[in-house]
Amino acid sequence: MRKVAAFGTLTGLVFAATIAIGAPPSSADVSSPVVKCRSVSGAVAVSPGLSAAPRPQTVQLDGVHVSRCRATDLATSADISGTLQSAAASCPLAPDQRFHGSLDFTWSNAMVSYVQSARLRSMNNADDPFEVRLRGLITGGANTGATLRARLHLAPTQGDCSSAVTNFSISNVKALSIGGPYANCSAVSGSASVTPGLSTTAQSQTIHLETLYVSGCHAGSTASTAEVIGALQADSASCPVAAGERFRGSIEIDWANHFVSVVPHVRLDSTNNPADPYEMRMHGLVKRGADAGAILEVVLHVAPAQGDCASGVTEVAITNVTAFTIE
Repeated sequence: MRKVAAFGTLTGLVFAATIAIGAPPSSADVSSPVVKCRSVSGAVAVSPGLSAAPRPQTVQLDGVHVSRCRATDLATSADISGTLQSAAASCPLAPDQRFHGSLDFTWSNAMVSYVQSARLRSMNNADDPFEVRLRGLITGGANTGATLRARLHLAPTQGDCSSAVTNFSISNVKALSIGGPYANCSAVSGSASVTPGLSTTAQSQTIHLETLYVSGCHAGSTASTAEVIGALQADSASCPVAAGERFRGSIEIDWANHFVSVVPHVRLDSTNNPADPYEMRMHGLVKRGADAGAILEVVLHVAPAQGDCASGVTEVAITNVTAFTIE
């Protein structure tokens, strides 16, 4: 790893100056600290019931509890209530199906946060078809102006997709957060070498990230730019990378202010997008350094830059489809 000495210095800074590392923007609309709630549990009711055939649906959240929250200005737990509706939803949810509605967070210290327009949609995760993303803007009450984010798992508890699911239990895939993110960068560009080279025949491959640059980070991010280095390996990968083929490895994010974020277990896999066979998602947990405990996520376009699928792709050009976020 580069910057070993800098990382050692950084470790002390994390404890001595936590406000400077991964702190949310100081602007008025997001002045409150980032809230992280590590547990979401409860039950939701769906009517008339999700089945294989899409139809209008209503989701009622009246028994959802968040707990193990970390913040300085809110309580450590809250109850969520609200109603979300969809003009057409099936079981499991399809990628283009959305629920919209309002939510109330009633905190254990009697404070309330209002989300006027929350959105619930499928994560399109082939490994978990019931994984969904909840997002919205706090429009009133505590933490007004901050963004709500959560990745949740809905498990059918009454009915099934053939008969209609009317009840789900709910749990979280990652921490529910209000505020942040720690980093939100609009541009990723650069290239990476691939050995021995991606071809139509699946085989062991290694992607070497050496000239990957992140820029366009908003004012509240860890820094305005960063470089990403590391190596990711796949036991079997083809050209283009197919669904189920995954690269795993370690990356280091070297921020322009000399802070370092280490992601020791990052994953890069195909999004299985028929419109773009070279679209891939990178995600992982920051374990050490700046923003430790936050999740890195970005969707990338990884296109052949040297060679082709017939002869073997030994270099790829990388740009981003979505923002580079650490939250």
